[in-house]
Amino acid sequence: MLGEEEHSDEEGSFSKASIPKRIAIVLAGAVVNIIFGIIIYFILTASTGNYISTKIESVMPNYAAQSAGIEAGDKILKINDKKVRLRGDINKAIQASNGNEIKLTIDRNNEIKEINIVPTEEEIEGIKTYKLGVVFEIADSTFSNNIYYGFWDTVEFSTSILDSLKMLFTGNIGVDQLTRTCWNFWNSIKN
Repeated sequence: MLGEEEHSDEEGSFSKASIPKRIAIVLAGAVVNIIFGIIIYFILTASTGNYISTKIESVMPNYAAQSAGIEAGDKILKINDKKVRLRGDINKAIQASNGNEIKLTIDRNNEIKEINIVPTEEEIEGIKTYKLGVVFEIADSTFSNNIYYGFWDTVEFSTSILDSLKMLFTGNIGVDQLTRTCWNFWNSIKN
């Protein structure tokens, strides 16, 4: 842009613009880059397919799901009255429960049921983790499913970046941790 690199006295140049206009121009460039990145991310995720649905393929023995009466074919709609769209939503809610009882709203043969369940606690390398003990079905690779899962995956990814940036500016996370968090998130959604 004329007047951006070097000072220019020409009318309409960056140098002649008022400070608020210059700030707006610089911010507009950054916002367009962010939006472009999100669009590319959406296109890539929506075109890959192979998403895991929230429909249960099988129930593992000796876990909470079996004890609570969850069956293959059940679809998890909500956890503690909060809608779930991705398997990641389910994993987050279960880990956030810290082993306390949660309420699952499921669709079983077009009948809505609520089941209270206490996730099974496991310790892996000294870290407590909680599980329902289910295996989820892979979603059909249709155009509408790819758009649906790609959209919500993009929303989740964008939200995690915004949360990490917020933590960066409030001093709750360092730049190296932010990079590691983004990298780990990217790897987790691709595996």
